[in-house]
Amino acid sequence: MNYHGVHFPDTNRGQALTSMQLLQVAETLGQEWRRVGVHLELSTTDLDDIKAGEKDVTMQKLKMLVLWKRRTPGKATAQDLLRGLQDLKDLPVKTHQLLRGSLLAGSQEVKASYKGVSPTETKGRTSELILSSEQFKTEKLKDRDNIYAVMAPANRTRMALLITNVHFDKEKDRDGAEKDEEDMSKLLISLGYNVEQHRDLSGAEMDEAVKRFSKEPRLAATDSVFVVIMSHGVKGAILGVRHCDGVPDQFPIDNIYKHLDSARCPKLLNKPKVIIIQACRGVDDGSAIVCDGPGSVPEQAPVVQVDAALPPHLADEVDAGIEEDAIHRVHKEKDMVSFLSCTADTVSFRHQRQGSFFIQHIVEIFNRHAHEDHIEKLFKRVLKRFEDEPPSADRRQMAVKDRCTLTRDFYLFPRSLESGSMMTDGKWFQHFTRVKWFQENKLKIILIILKYSGL
Repeated sequence: MNYHGVHFPDTNRGQALTSMQLLQVAETLGQEWRRVGVHLELSTTDLDDIKAGEKDVTMQKLKMLVLWKRRTPGKATAQDLLRGLQDLKDLPVKTHQLLRGSLLAGSQEVKASYKGVSPTETKGRTSELILSSEQFKTEKLKDRDNIYAVMAPANRTRMALLITNVHFDKEKDRDGAEKDEEDMSKLLISLGYNVEQHRDLSGAEMDEAVKRFSKEPRLAATDSVFVVIMSHGVKGAILGVRHCDGVPDQFPIDNIYKHLDSARCPKLLNKPKVIIIQACRGVDDGSAIVCDGPGSVPEQAPVVQVDAALPPHLADEVDAGIEEDAIHRVHKEKDMVSFLSCTADTVSFRHQRQGSFFIQHIVEIFNRHAHEDHIEKLFKRVLKRFEDEPPSADRRQMAVKDRCTLTRDFYLFPRSLESGSMMTDGKWFQHFTRVKWFQENKLKIILIILKYSGL
């Protein structure tokens, strides 16, 4: 199988990671490799011995992974290593991409077993992110006047904020929202984003999370951001987990734009800011389906739900802190686009097991077409999906692009070759052996490979 120019022989599916592949993984790990080893249940004594006996950090990481391979029952595959690391906080994005790239190159059973997803649940969805070719990326970026610039993977830290409200104090819980959270997190990570995740926040806590995200120092090293919020909703606002009749708990959607505008978030000046909101924007009779908004659900309602509520009573807020006479004028709100799960005054449907139709369609469309389409074309494909495949025979939902101030086409260019694909062919080895670090440490590397080649 050819996976974006990287050859995965069918005979290698499910086989143990080679020493050279472990070296690739070692290169992606950060300085805190010892914490990785502890998470993989290696003894601290062995890890201390590795650190004491080897000065080169990359070689320390390689020896740690080789030790894991020796002590792992079974074949010590990419799937085994990813399973051992998936709960580790702050796992480098490139490590996750590298291992998952190898995992997705395997059989359907291996793909479906990732994080416990069954083959039945993945039917009809595309769980593999198709990668952009370097040729396509190079050609597109030549048109600088019409394409947003992207930073080199080695120099950037893409950032995303993901907020998911599942459990509510008074309103009905959003069954299936965990699936949306998992799928969206996977997608953003695959696209190279470091995902800051929050769950079950009040309106004030959501506001604070977005505000804090806008002050994140690492935004200076990102070429774009995603802000994804999934909850119950009403027109103009997202509901917090404490919302109930008479005591509203709401986060005005307009606050997202205020916190990320040019004055309050200069680090994102001239960078694409994509806002995705899964929530209702009104009320519908939706007796057989559950909406993303508060309200009772009929007893006969099946596994599809809606979230709706009364229209919000939101006070007008006046922008403050921006002087009229500035030394250098910039557009207050620019390079933004939001994608909402439904049109104004309507409900948004969600399946109790598979998640919302909106997020399902986004994940599938992005996986299939992000390698070739810019963001607005991807959104249009999602709209077409709603037109062709409504939630049910008698229910209709239409997503909507809103408040778009993008001045150029924004391509995501899903992780290209240098950002992390597990390689097993001779071309990668020829490339790697020309790297200066390899030249300086090749004797040590060869000795380690020879020592453990029989494992």
